[in-house]
Amino acid sequence: MLAVPAKRTASELRCHTRNKSPCKMDAILEEECSILRGKQFYRYHVILTEAKLVCRPRKCKRNKNLSEFSISLKDVLVAQHLSELPEIKQKARCIPCKCCKSNPSVITGGSALESDSEFVKVICFPYNKPIQDKGMRKKEEIIFLFESSGTSGDGLKRAKNLIKKINKLTSSSVTTPTCNGGGDAPDSSPAHHQRKFLVCINPFSGPGHAKQIYARDVKPVFQAAGIVLEELYTKRANHVKEVATQVDISKYDAVVIVSGDGLVFEWLNGIMIRPDYDEALSLPMGIIPAGSGNALASAMLVARNEQSFKGAPVHSALMTAKGRPTPMDVVEIHYQDQVVYSFLAFAWGIISDIDIESEWMRFIGSTRFTIQAILRILNLRKYQGRLSYLPAEDYQPSGAADGTPSPSTPNGAAKGNNLQNNSKASQAGDGIVNPTFRRGSQESSGSQPSGQNDDPSSDHAADGDSGDSIVLPGLSEPVPSDWVTIEGKFVSIVVMQDSHLSRDIVAWPGRTFDEGVMCIQYVPFPTSKLRLLEIMGDMADGSHMGGDSVEVIYAKAFRIEPITSSGVMTVDGERIEVGPIQGKMMDVKANILLP
Repeated sequence: MLAVPAKRTASELRCHTRNKSPCKMDAILEEECSILRGKQFYRYHVILTEAKLVCRPRKCKRNKNLSEFSISLKDVLVAQHLSELPEIKQKARCIPCKCCKSNPSVITGGSALESDSEFVKVICFPYNKPIQDKGMRKKEEIIFLFESSGTSGDGLKRAKNLIKKINKLTSSSVTTPTCNGGGDAPDSSPAHHQRKFLVCINPFSGPGHAKQIYARDVKPVFQAAGIVLEELYTKRANHVKEVATQVDISKYDAVVIVSGDGLVFEWLNGIMIRPDYDEALSLPMGIIPAGSGNALASAMLVARNEQSFKGAPVHSALMTAKGRPTPMDVVEIHYQDQVVYSFLAFAWGIISDIDIESEWMRFIGSTRFTIQAILRILNLRKYQGRLSYLPAEDYQPSGAADGTPSPSTPNGAAKGNNLQNNSKASQAGDGIVNPTFRRGSQESSGSQPSGQNDDPSSDHAADGDSGDSIVLPGLSEPVPSDWVTIEGKFVSIVVMQDSHLSRDIVAWPGRTFDEGVMCIQYVPFPTSKLRLLEIMGDMADGSHMGGDSVEVIYAKAFRIEPITSSGVMTVDGERIEVGPIQGKMMDVKANILLP
């Protein structure tokens, strides 16, 4: 049996930097144990804080070439108990020296040390280099050895205490599995809830690599976290929407979408036509980028300062495994005889043209958007119509003092372009109505067919079916008097509720997921082709919002009425027929998984 020095209390802890200057640490746990470095175990003093796990080599001659290292808890996926070492490391040795009175032992299946030793495996994914240098997370495993001292079972107690505290600090959502011989198996203790994910994979998304991305980058992360997986490979359009309408949400802790934004749109719209949609929305979504645009996945990665270009599927899988439900805005969209629900954006003009007209280049991934943008700018179109909106007068965007446009009026309202601004568009309608509406029963509100509403003028709120504080007038009716209307020619109109329109387009930088406000961005016609190229370039970091050719408005509701039927309209990247369309921010929220 290996002797273990007495543990010190947190108040006794003092750490020294390389220049030996003392500093204090807020230690949650301190332990003396051995850590596998290469093929040998070495003595370390381990200090767990709220931010990291510090491993300091014990001062002795044999350890003189070892240096202190630390593990950020942001990089840790899970800590697991091993009842024995994996075969590959069964010959690891703990070698004594004059400073360490441990008896020499070879850790093999039949040694005396085996019965008194407990092992902890910490699985982490640190960045191999800084994000700005295109770094990406790589998996590492660190093995800790705990020996019992005096009291039988002390090593097991100490090992489980470290596991418990690491997993609690890392994420309360992570399941703690117990591993035997390196294999993953869930802990049977009733204190642990073993999570189950429904994973929806679209093999045809984007370049068609979703199946490989899931098997190579995503599934191993979930398995390491002890998550039970039920996999669904989509076979046709709207397959996931059909599943969402009837799935028993009580069986799962989350749904994971391995695809582009199209499958997220399907799932959301399937959930929203359920009679229990408000409850079903509580089932959070994990988003794995495997399409061409990957707007929502990119927004989530950037929001947590993760690399969104290289290694994005692994990074998203980690966020999903460690994540907690985070509210996300939903916009209700009405057009023709249909009602759909949006998490991303509505677009009419050059942005939607680029998206849809580049479909034939899906096999090259996101590069298709750059190529099509150049082609479309060289052959520029104009779009004539009316834009009406309900200003978000109480919304103050961050950075407003630095020239960010006013929330209730466009930047260019006073400019000499061909747009007409009419803030008294109509005297009809109620505008903002009684906010005390509550969702009624399905019998009282009437069920609607999938994704459609027979009467486009009567939305959920009008039926007493939503609880939203905004009621939209019928598309054939004038907008309320507190709306603002702008009529003229446009190059593009985009109404968004997300920070990204694709991995490469940052349309609304810094936007969080539940602000309850839409951002309307439009480019008036005429705008020079050279300026449009500059705008497209500026959208790589969102600096286009401060430009003189992009008008920015913050709104709670909107309506667009094309006067000409040219161009393409999209909702969350899905094409719809050009015609009058309107939408409102809903009070109800969807949920995504973010750490």
